[in-house]
Amino acid sequence: MRVVLSGHYPISELGDEGKRKAWIDAQLQSVLDAHADGFNIDTEDPTRNGTNDTELLTQFVGEMYDAFKKSNQNFQVGILSIFPVILTSELSGEHMVMVSKLPVILTSELW
Repeated sequence: MRVVLSGHYPISELGDEGKRKAWIDAQLQSVLDAHADGFNIDTEDPTRNGTNDTELLTQFVGEMYDAFKKSNQNFQVGILSIFPVILTSELSGEHMVMVSKLPVILTSELW
């Protein structure tokens, strides 16, 4: 059995690199303290039309994935969303394109 923590990060704050890093560091520490196996990002907010939210969300997931894998190669990082999610990017050397419909859980094990 795998135990993962989860938490919400607001889409509206994806553009703030400092807030992203602080949040990722705090979640990593929570996972370490709880001896958990990873973290699921809960995206309760839809991406906003006319913005670069999709690219920022992809970048955010990649930053979290890299931070967690640097700490422990066995950590899981995923997304839990009630909205359609489109992620496309280069993450840790692997090309990832995901289009999903409600509901979705995407984990690093699928990448």
